[in-house]
Amino acid sequence: MEVTAPFPPSTSVPRWRSSGAELTRRTQRLVEGCGALHLPAPDESDPRALVSAVQVACLDEIRKADSAPPRRVELVSLLREATRLADAYSMRSMIASTIRLADCDRGLARLREITTTAGLIDGVCDELIRSLGFTRTMLSRVEVGLWRPWRGNAAMMRESWVADWIDNTIPLDDLTLETRLLTERRPALILDTTVPGIASMVHAAGVRSYVAAPIMPGGQVVGFFHADHGVGGRTCDESDRDILWTFAEGFGHLYERTTLLEQLRGRAEQVRRSVSTLTAALDQLADTQTALARDTHSEVGRTEPIRLNARLSRLTPRELEVLELVVAGARNEEIAHRLAIQVGTVKSHVQKILSKLGVLNRSQAIALCLGLETTAPHRA
Repeated sequence: MEVTAPFPPSTSVPRWRSSGAELTRRTQRLVEGCGALHLPAPDESDPRALVSAVQVACLDEIRKADSAPPRRVELVSLLREATRLADAYSMRSMIASTIRLADCDRGLARLREITTTAGLIDGVCDELIRSLGFTRTMLSRVEVGLWRPWRGNAAMMRESWVADWIDNTIPLDDLTLETRLLTERRPALILDTTVPGIASMVHAAGVRSYVAAPIMPGGQVVGFFHADHGVGGRTCDESDRDILWTFAEGFGHLYERTTLLEQLRGRAEQVRRSVSTLTAALDQLADTQTALARDTHSEVGRTEPIRLNARLSRLTPRELEVLELVVAGARNEEIAHRLAIQVGTVKSHVQKILSKLGVLNRSQAIALCLGLETTAPHRA
């Protein structure tokens, strides 16, 4: 008698992405096959666990020596289908993880465009919702043995229980999960919120399961992320825990980077203000020197008109123009602008002028010229 296997081998090329509906139909047929072969009914709450249980049950039956050949063929066919389904679920899980990692990277990239730590803190919870698909997220701080809920996504912040907990302090000593986050520095998945050590806030929020991860800029735990899928939403799983951990690590580095940039900008502003103050002080000193030179050397200038005229005759027309502006108190930048030349050219002219006049600096040159201004030659 010919035996027909209930799950004939597939003749089509396996697709990289099987639809959820297709996998559900195939899983249901697998359950029906278990019933036809009188195998223990698998738990249908977790499809991947179901497929694994069917594989184990088939192998156990196949190993029994009293299994009839027709039954063996059916068991092998059922085992093959269970194996194909396991591969399909694994592939679907891998693709979903890849997509989620890409979404996580895009979320962190959007946060990277924010240039202040205050902006990061204000936007991170809503970005978690947008990029990772959670329903509720919370950012909290750690302060010397205390846990302080701090921020949440916009929708969660409108829930009635939030006002009693945000910015309140919760001792970490009696909280199993958060204390473990602080000491072990790794994420956690909570599937049973009725166990001891869970914060009362979790019960107030109606959370059935959630994930949490520490935030560690510079390697030090400064806060936590908590996330779930809301009241009535799906149960959190290991993929939720892992992707939140990935996001928390990236956010920690990003927060540290932004903090350093803020400090650099603050120091740069301090330097700018210091330079501005120093420049003003130097300008005031130069003005004082000019006035002092005018009063001190005026008499000297009147006693040596012939010698000064001889020195001024050595200057070129351009150097006389520069000297006139120097005597008027103009700085190099102003002279360059007035004469439409480079600042470096002005500096060169000034050095030549000082040398030809036989003085050491601008103050002496100014004093010399102011003392004999009426006898100085006119420019052509």
